[in-house]
Amino acid sequence: AGGHLCLQCDHVTIPQDCFHVVRCGTHEDCFVDKFRTHEGYEYFSLGCRDIDKCSEASAVGKRSNGSLVLRKSVPVEEANDNGDSLICRACCNGKAICNVDNLCVSPDPNTYGGHICFHCAQADNPERCSQITLCGQGQSCKVVQYINMFSKRPNYSSRCEERDECNLLNDSTECCDSDFCNDNLPCKVRLNDNPVLSIPYINQDGDVKFNCTFRSSTSRTDVVYKVSWTVDGHPLKNRNGIDEVTLLSSYEHVAILDAYNLNGNLNKMLRCKVEPQCSIGDPLPGSHSNGYWVGIKISPQRISHTVEQNITLVSTLPVISSDGLHKLYIGPQIESTGQNLTACKYPFEWDPFTRKYISTIPVHILPHSFYKTSDKTLDASAYSYLELYKTNSTPTIEVQVKRQPCGVKNCSCAIIVREGNDAVQIDTCGQTTSFIPEVTYLSNTSEKHMSMHQTDDGLFFIVTVLSGSNITVNLTGSDPDMHVVLSILDQDKNPPGGICGNETWFNIPGIGNVAVNGQKESEFFKTWTLPQNASMFKTGISFDQNNSITDIGYCKCENSTITCGTTI
Repeated sequence: AGGHLCLQCDHVTIPQDCFHVVRCGTHEDCFVDKFRTHEGYEYFSLGCRDIDKCSEASAVGKRSNGSLVLRKSVPVEEANDNGDSLICRACCNGKAICNVDNLCVSPDPNTYGGHICFHCAQADNPERCSQITLCGQGQSCKVVQYINMFSKRPNYSSRCEERDECNLLNDSTECCDSDFCNDNLPCKVRLNDNPVLSIPYINQDGDVKFNCTFRSSTSRTDVVYKVSWTVDGHPLKNRNGIDEVTLLSSYEHVAILDAYNLNGNLNKMLRCKVEPQCSIGDPLPGSHSNGYWVGIKISPQRISHTVEQNITLVSTLPVISSDGLHKLYIGPQIESTGQNLTACKYPFEWDPFTRKYISTIPVHILPHSFYKTSDKTLDASAYSYLELYKTNSTPTIEVQVKRQPCGVKNCSCAIIVREGNDAVQIDTCGQTTSFIPEVTYLSNTSEKHMSMHQTDDGLFFIVTVLSGSNITVNLTGSDPDMHVVLSILDQDKNPPGGICGNETWFNIPGIGNVAVNGQKESEFFKTWTLPQNASMFKTGISFDQNNSITDIGYCKCENSTITCGTTI
């Protein structure tokens, strides 16, 4: 805030009698002028002066004293408006109130005692306090925010305080132990706990809303709570393409989101984030709420083979209809072939208690077999990009992970799952306080062709590709390491490559795991370590017509039951 802090007084016996300070402009230095009256009485004037004028007055030379630059005291013979003679002038910079330091033959300052602190009974900002005092030994500098009873606005007082009293602090008070330190009240506002995102509800106007509720015990009134919303870890944009943000005063603790802002963002995880911000002080890190999955929930997510069962669809958003006689129907479409099974139509029935639509679809999946790759635990070595799995047939199934240091080891913080020209990325890299996965589909067709199941806490995923293989990603452990399991269709073993490919290991005492071809496990890991510029994290994916999904499955509707089988 401004330039040098200087003493500013017009007529004092010695500079140490001046307790008024001012922050100079960026092109000014502190100065001291010494005058003598006709009667021989000497006094001083102090303040700020343009650097150019200081240079003119100090053309005799400069001397350096540590970080303090003193322009030599220059004897002059001039007269002010009162007829008093100006007998010396000096300028300085480099430290606060340097114009108290023995310039123009003024006495040395008294350094015995405590800290020099700002001392104002009232200011609208602690930076605007212009009075100082020398505190006693055993005292600290203190700044307090209080509420003006007439204006209801925050004011600030600053003074010296006994250190024992400084132990009784709240977020409206701050003590510190250095000169001039009480010109700022840090923002120490904290939420009592993480925000809570409500389930959706319908208000009296018939609109679907979400509440983001939080608690804070702050006594400060200059706090603004910035509430933002995310879907799958990305900022939620409103209809104007701007981040959806709500600003709440210190007395407000509920932000409301209208569900119409979720258009185009269904089947994703919604969260709110609350960031306290004070009128002075640096912003504080935000706190994330619980997650709420918005869209059509399907259960069970994984269908058993050979057993006829029902799939239940539940809209997690209330569906509002002004006409109770009409129903919402769903007609399945098979994504792998684009086959439309609208001959089977299933109504959504409205539950008046939950205000949700529920539909039931009978399904029979003909058997096909999976194999699970043998478990391999990645060691703590600094592998940055790894190929976990890659088929040699088309459409190519490929799984890559990105790793970063986490404590004393390296953890997998991101994964890309690809089949053909579709891919999805789940990423927590760079996060240090809370691990909120960001989900990004890497092509226009990925979200349509790849099935993503995510638990309510947003930390467990099942990614199912069109051909039927699935990959689980688990972040619910005690550390931020992604735990990945691959379940791949038998026909995709061709044989595959990658760390989780079809590799057999033998443990040899004294040597460790060794493959059939004699390759050691450490060499095997290096084989499948990717250069950054060769990983999908860097290159993304590009469309390849020869790598497209072909007709890999069939389904049919018989007697209102959907029957599916896999043929390749």
